[in-house]
Amino acid sequence: MNYQLNYHNPLVNKKKQKRLIESYKETIWREFSIKLKEERKILPIRSLFATQPFLEKEKYDEVVELIKKDKMNIPIPVEEFFDDNMRIIIDGHVRTRTRYDLGQKTIECVLLYSDKKYKSNLLEIAKDLGFKRINEIPLKYS
Repeated sequence: MNYQLNYHNPLVNKKKQKRLIESYKETIWREFSIKLKEERKILPIRSLFATQPFLEKEKYDEVVELIKKDKMNIPIPVEEFFDDNMRIIIDGHVRTRTRYDLGQKTIECVLLYSDKKYKSNLLEIAKDLGFKRINEIPLKYS
């Protein structure tokens, strides 16, 4: 897989995060005819798997400052697969890594799941990356 740094994306806000979640749920509905359930939960950061091979150091530095100032309290969208016992980060890798590096053990998430089995693209990406935890993902300069 060929990945590129994409720091030009602006940082997320609550409105963008809500649109991303709704768009993701619509995609799963279109592709699999499955309606994802949604639940807010506090999850252990170490229980989450990444879908990015690296994180942007410049963005990381910016998010560290925002989190320290308590200005980046947006739940992380996570897709859960019961059959595979996997929780995959949909968005918010930098926010999750930052909180982990600052010593936080748990993180507020919007958990998306279904009782029906399906194979999401994110599960395949996480598999291709070797099912890495967020602390195993390197920081890179763009």
